[in-house]
Amino acid sequence: MVLVKRNHSNSQLRLVAWELTRRCNLKCIHCRASARDEILPDELDRDRCIEVLNQIQKISRPIIILTGGEPLLRDDIFDIARYGTKLGFRMVMATNGTLLSKEITKEIKSSGIK
Repeated sequence: MVLVKRNHSNSQLRLVAWELTRRCNLKCIHCRASARDEILPDELDRDRCIEVLNQIQKISRPIIILTGGEPLLRDDIFDIARYGTKLGFRMVMATNGTLLSKEITKEIKSSGIK
């Protein structure tokens, strides 16, 4: 699911909260993402995610929030983030923080995630 927020004064797309996966390593009862322990068949693959970023770039340069579930469970999360950064998006991530390590933190920084 992609949630968007527009500035109604000029109708410019400003923010996209992109639920890239419903996979999560936690089962929080308050989570609205209905997290699962598996990759669902309708989850977009890397190439389709790149296409979506290209489509968004044609209309605006919003902040892109990579979220889920837990986005760090995607093997391609940093490829997607790097590509979005290359397109000029401000890439950010909403993570539960449990998978952070020195290596992951370095990947976050090098991929352009703020």
